[in-house]
Amino acid sequence: MAASTALTVNLNIGMPNAIPNLTTENLRTTGATASIGAGAFGTVSWTSADWATPFMTWISGPFMSSWLYRKPIGSDAHLVGWLEVRLYRGGAVEILPWIENGYLNVARPSNKHAPYTFDFGGTQRFNATIDLPNHCRSVLVSGSALSHWLGTDPQVTPNHDKAYLQTTGLVPTYRTSVPISAAVWSSLVKNYSPLQQGNYPNAMGQAGYQPAIGLLPEWDVLYLASDDPRAYPGVIINAYSAGRYGIHYRDENTLRPFRFSSYPNLVVDGGPGTGISNTGASSRNSFTPASSGTAPSTWDIPHHPSIAFTAYLLTGRFYFMEEVQFAATINYLVNTDATRKFSGGVFLSSAGANTTRGAGWALRTLAQAACVSPDDDPLRAEFGASMAANVDFYHATYIAQANNPHGFVAPYSNYTAGTGKYSEAAWMQDFFTAAVGYALDVEPGMTAASNTKLAEFFAWKAQSVIGRLGGAAPTEYLYRDAGRYTLCIAPSDNADFARGTGPWYRNWGEIYRATLGVANPGADGPLRGGNYPEASSYWGNLQPAIAYAVRHNVAGAMAAYTRMVTAPNWSAIVADFSSAPVWSVYPNMRTPPVIPPVTSDLPAWVPPVGYFADVPMLNSPQDVMPAMYRNFPSDTAAMDSAFVMWGGSAILRDFSERGAQVYYAGGHEASYSLPNIQMSLICDFSTLRWSVANLPMQPNVANTFVNGFATDGTPYCPHTYLGLQEVPKAWGGGPQGSLASFFWAGSSYENRINVLDVSRPTLGYSQLTTRQPQNADPSKIRFNAASAGGNYPITVIDPSRRGWWVSVNGGARYTLFISSSGEITQYSALGGNLANGSMVLCSALNLLIAIDGGYSSGPNAGTGYRTLHIRDLITSAITSSTTAGPVPSITGGYDGTVKSFNRPDVMGLQWVDELGCVVGFDQSATPPAIIKLTPPTSNPATGTWTWSTVPVRHWDQDSAGQPALQTSMNNVWSKFRWVPSLQAFVYGTSRDRKPQVIRIA
Repeated sequence: MAASTALTVNLNIGMPNAIPNLTTENLRTTGATASIGAGAFGTVSWTSADWATPFMTWISGPFMSSWLYRKPIGSDAHLVGWLEVRLYRGGAVEILPWIENGYLNVARPSNKHAPYTFDFGGTQRFNATIDLPNHCRSVLVSGSALSHWLGTDPQVTPNHDKAYLQTTGLVPTYRTSVPISAAVWSSLVKNYSPLQQGNYPNAMGQAGYQPAIGLLPEWDVLYLASDDPRAYPGVIINAYSAGRYGIHYRDENTLRPFRFSSYPNLVVDGGPGTGISNTGASSRNSFTPASSGTAPSTWDIPHHPSIAFTAYLLTGRFYFMEEVQFAATINYLVNTDATRKFSGGVFLSSAGANTTRGAGWALRTLAQAACVSPDDDPLRAEFGASMAANVDFYHATYIAQANNPHGFVAPYSNYTAGTGKYSEAAWMQDFFTAAVGYALDVEPGMTAASNTKLAEFFAWKAQSVIGRLGGAAPTEYLYRDAGRYTLCIAPSDNADFARGTGPWYRNWGEIYRATLGVANPGADGPLRGGNYPEASSYWGNLQPAIAYAVRHNVAGAMAAYTRMVTAPNWSAIVADFSSAPVWSVYPNMRTPPVIPPVTSDLPAWVPPVGYFADVPMLNSPQDVMPAMYRNFPSDTAAMDSAFVMWGGSAILRDFSERGAQVYYAGGHEASYSLPNIQMSLICDFSTLRWSVANLPMQPNVANTFVNGFATDGTPYCPHTYLGLQEVPKAWGGGPQGSLASFFWAGSSYENRINVLDVSRPTLGYSQLTTRQPQNADPSKIRFNAASAGGNYPITVIDPSRRGWWVSVNGGARYTLFISSSGEITQYSALGGNLANGSMVLCSALNLLIAIDGGYSSGPNAGTGYRTLHIRDLITSAITSSTTAGPVPSITGGYDGTVKSFNRPDVMGLQWVDELGCVVGFDQSATPPAIIKLTPPTSNPATGTWTWSTVPVRHWDQDSAGQPALQTSMNNVWSKFRWVPSLQAFVYGTSRDRKPQVIRIA
């Protein structure tokens, strides 16, 4: 690498290379030597033969291997020298040395005051006098150095893909981008000295705002929310500084942080020498040995930060992994054994050692410890079991039995005791809510059953923030006042949380009146109170809680969030988030980009990038024609219906290992005395066979349908246009997934969503029961106040939010989000008039985009076809953008001319995360063309997007296949679909032609 120059390194999945892993013999041949001196305590050294016997092999690889070494220093029973050694291909050696003074049950722990040195390669690298308190440790580096190198430190500062890291769920997603001029940079530590305070508070239990408090501390968030090179050393140095806390209770038997199951009754000693606040009792009088000498800095569960977790994610260092584990184990030791359910390690919100917030932070830390522990580390199972015990307790208390309906866990104390009301700090409940939502994303080593219980508990717990962001009805809590310090949560001083009997307020309106002393005034307006608009206000404190409620699709969360972010003064707090970025958490609705599998993982019939081929189906649609639709032996007309009747398809990923493409379209009978063709036509990519499903019991003549249904209850099969979407099994679809068909386009029938369980050869139809609260009749689906149904649908699936975004061809006042449970959230119409328009969901960008149809008259005529109407799904901001490049156009404009305007609706346009662009099929070109619409490299909500064509050609290995791309009668619509399992597009156009598969870069 050239100095002061960035080098981008892209990772991909591939086959392992044949280069041998680096070994301790390779380390020995470097000639490296190392020693740690501790004055009168003694000195420990490592030379040639010592490298052959590490305490642990941490990483074994061809380009870097890492080992742990440890030796007791002199005859002291507590003091140990440690080395984390990394050997790189080429011979470079990097060492992180540290001293540690902490065992679990070894008698007489005390401070170790001495001059400490570290020598490496014959040169002294560190020299300082350290008074090392009991159960503390210190890295032996100083200044700006983060480790020691044999030779010259290459001084490489990594800058990870922060956007990708935030999509994984391992860290929250942050709204703000901290500018280089922000005041927070001036206080970020730049250098390290042993046991320094760093950016930790003067006292961990002090009242008021602390930058360390949050799901992650401020120094970690600065790294995630900027590309400033000052951020990385801030993360590492503060992780080193956590050694100042007396939390390092290493089991002298295993030489690792202790296992809960081995010490069900052990509690940390409560003497002043430990530096641990609010210690508990032991039913067996089992305590760690009393400490003496210099005490460590205070550790307090209700105020403890996440320590070293982000540092571990960025570096993979064993030192940081154990630091996270030590934090989880000390929280266990602090609690009374019976209260924590002995080895279960349950953190009760009502326990004084925790309080509501402390229980939340302890669960956060426990989830992080389970996350960082490798699968073969016994502590992974220990932490996972403890998480499961916590889930079991909270689920049994608040879900398995009736309890308060508002999502409040039992507090430690009543803020208004003696008033006949039970009040709690709303922000503490928010901290707890956020921690549980975060734990869901981290996936902390539990069984599927425990994960399900955790999700159920979170959906209940999230009501404590969703309910406070309610509407203007008398039974709701007005969102404008959500940022309160305290909240009345029960109409009694002695509400019974343990048995769930309360008493409880009947609705959020009663909570509002009890808290504010007045009824919900029923008026929208600006957010207020709670130190708004300061980023560190109670409004800031609730952001992670509501963000995770939206992230996990809790009922009502999106509507609540929308009320908040559309308030007229919402932008004021957004502007202040750079001053306290910890609280700028927003919903992570993005999924990590899918890394395409290596070619060997794809079927042999899928062509390379840049080529198309036939899908080698073993039968044809004609072969599976139902007898009920055959009027004479050679009749195959019914099998044309799915392809030519202005219809589309959807990919059902649950249908088989590789999924299936399901076509469904009908209508336009030559005579109303002919049957409507009712069936789904399935192309299975695993068996390579066509099949049909969802047949009626007998043919239903077109003129016998009433309000869209035949006498047997089956729905009329219409032109489906852009109205077909997947209903995954996990959302309540059938065992092989289901197909959702939106509306009866062009009919007089009410808008309905018909759901087809494609595992059923016959019948299998149902209707999604919907509720649109803003309607005079909430059971109706409306796009303006007076619409009567029969809309032409424009739909797109949203996997993250578990539902579909829906608009219609033509004028509308609303764009709708319809959840898989049928709840409808109504938004102002995106794009206004979408006649001939399309809509795509850019998941990786969190943008919903309406692509203007360029209608020949009206508000979107003329050059309207170059316009994108964009909704940011996090902020709800609506912007417009233009497009450049050759805009594709389709024959047959409504003004009667040829190629007069763009018709994106017929091209099957769809956003593909794996490709990072919108892709469609333009069959008006000769030959047909694959077109794409690519976002700008920055500011996609406002920048110019670019149209282009993608050259593809026939794959020569498909020798018997169609040499040209096929076209579809009455256009492609959504028959052109991305298939994730194939990393390719597939489309079928006829009963007597094989579908084609297309791969592009």
